[in-house]
Formats: sequence, C-alpha cells, structure tokens
Amino acid sequence: MRSLLFVEDNELLAETAVMALTDVGLEVRAVRDAESAWALLEQRPFDAVVVDVHLADGISGIELTRRILKHHPELSVVLTTAYETSEVALPDGVVVLRKPYLFRELVLAATGEQVPDLSGAITASDRSDGHRAV
Repeated sequence: MRSLLFVEDNELLAETAVMALTDVGLEVRAVRDAESAWALLEQRPFDAVVVDVHLADGISGIELTRRILKHHPELSVVLTTAYETSEVALPDGVVVLRKPYLFRELVLAATGEQVPDLSGAITASDRSDGHRAV
C-alpha cells in the first residue's frame, strides 16, 4: 500500500482528503503544520507528500518542500494552493495543484497512478482564512 503524508492546516479539507484517498487504497496521515510533518518524515517512510503552500503557523509549505527535497530526494512532493504562484520561487520539479482540484488529480500527481473519479473536488471555499480560489 502506498503511503502519503498530507500537510494541510484546514482541518475539514484534511479530513475529507484522508477519507477519499483512503478509499482508493492509500495509507494517509494528515498533519496541520510543517513541524509535525517533518517529525513524521523522520520517524517513518512515505511514498509521497502533499503540502499546502500557505500553512498557518511556522514554516511555510515551500520551505518544508525544500527541506524534504534536500533530505529525502526520493519522495514525490506535490504543492497545493488556492493562490497565484507565478511570483513565488517554487522548487524545481515540484508539481503544483491549484485548488480546487479533483482527488484523482491529486493521486495522479502524487503517485503517478490513475484512479476512478472520486467524490469531487477539494475546494478552497472551506479555508479558515476566508479566501476563495477563483
């Protein structure tokens, strides 16, 4: 079973993703911040990591991604965001998914595997900061 670490500060979004991704056979662990993600990565292996660019507390998703790529270059890392990224210096070779995205797009980006259409899109409308993707 493939394992995925899902780093997202929006609790509802993380819970929804865990349920949908588990339904397609992934082992998913969700955490709310970069520090927790890093601690888990040091404790156990994952096949892929999905990271929200704008985490609420501490280290940003981009900084976490840089750290992961430096210390765990074998990992597939996918960044997600509801915001424009053209003015942000993103790490090379990282897939960026714009919210809202379909769960199957997330699985394909993170694992390279095709899955059937799942229950819908992860939307940014549930963000705790009140911002919405357009």
